[in-house]
Amino acid sequence: MKTSGFGLRPLIILADVKAAHKRRMLHGIVCGLLALTCNTACFGAGVTVITHGYHLLPGDAGSVAGWLNSIADEIANRAGGSSATVYSLKIGTPLLNPYPFGPIKVLSFKRESGPVVSSSSSLAEIIIKVDWTDLDGGYQCNNAVPTLYIAETIVPALKQPKSLALDDPSQLDLDLPAEMNSFLELPIHLIGHSRGGSVAADVARQLGELGCWVDQVTTLDPHPIACDAPVLLQDNIVFADNYYQELAFWVKGIPLPDTFYRKLTDLNAGYDNAHSDVHLWYFGTIKLGDGVPNGDGQTITSSMRGTWYWGSEERGSQTGFYFSRLGGGERFRPERGMLGKHLSLSREAQGAIRFPPAIGGAQWPNIASPRPRERRDYQLVSGLRPQSL
Repeated sequence: MKTSGFGLRPLIILADVKAAHKRRMLHGIVCGLLALTCNTACFGAGVTVITHGYHLLPGDAGSVAGWLNSIADEIANRAGGSSATVYSLKIGTPLLNPYPFGPIKVLSFKRESGPVVSSSSSLAEIIIKVDWTDLDGGYQCNNAVPTLYIAETIVPALKQPKSLALDDPSQLDLDLPAEMNSFLELPIHLIGHSRGGSVAADVARQLGELGCWVDQVTTLDPHPIACDAPVLLQDNIVFADNYYQELAFWVKGIPLPDTFYRKLTDLNAGYDNAHSDVHLWYFGTIKLGDGVPNGDGQTITSSMRGTWYWGSEERGSQTGFYFSRLGGGERFRPERGMLGKHLSLSREAQGAIRFPPAIGGAQWPNIASPRPRERRDYQLVSGLRPQSL
């Protein structure tokens, strides 16, 4: 079996078939196999992990941002509403031994809404909200927890959730079936705003060291501070998209090479700072329509849809979340953000900015190797577990 430029041993590699009818035939066979397999082996269509950055205002300490809850809820609605399961992963330090004196750990990991994931939940999506509000204070390194530590805490929770040892065992309430040992068995979409973009990128890096594919990394106005993990994208990321602004006086996002990046240049009428407007812009690509509240005191209006989104973006319906597995535009992901364009030629010839992770652990065949079929048309097969073949 062939391997990708990342060095993984994928479950399925789609052949480069030129004839259109052969591609359609292969697509049908693979999708049929996927459907048959998931009836007995898959425990969710995929996992979306969302996190925030520094957002605290007076009185907000310890409470997760309302916009994060709304994004999770609307992704769940796009994934089927009541059939999607939302979890909350709380990261912090023991109350009597705070950072930097105490260890950073998972304080709770609980199902908030949706059905119990089971062997019959083959089409259910899993959404995980990562809440590190107890530690995200500070925009200078003298009072901030480096994002590397947050990422290092998230990865074990995704890899072996049922093996977590919490100070309060009652705070571990996942309701996972015995057959499901890891969230890494499913395709993963990581989303992070501000310093959370650094968290998402470093989680992807660490998963790459385990030999795990990440289907998508979405960074929303990434703004790592000096002590944070750099936002460097690895070769294990299938598609990377970045949405950023340079309008804010104080906190600006950064463009990321080798991603599909979109600079937002008109963000009037939202928050009083353009940095927060970026996650509001992305929310508007998840929850479509006018007069949509984001759970944080802001509303996407008809006027904002007319100015915030380009004409080709169809008032937000053809950009942002559209390029995710759940958004309907996965097969039309922009070529610039796809890993596939780097698989046929050498890294030097392509001028690639992706970085090869150091694979040091077990490999997780959670997604097939991507192969570009033709421009703006990619076929990804995902969600198959090893024992199902």
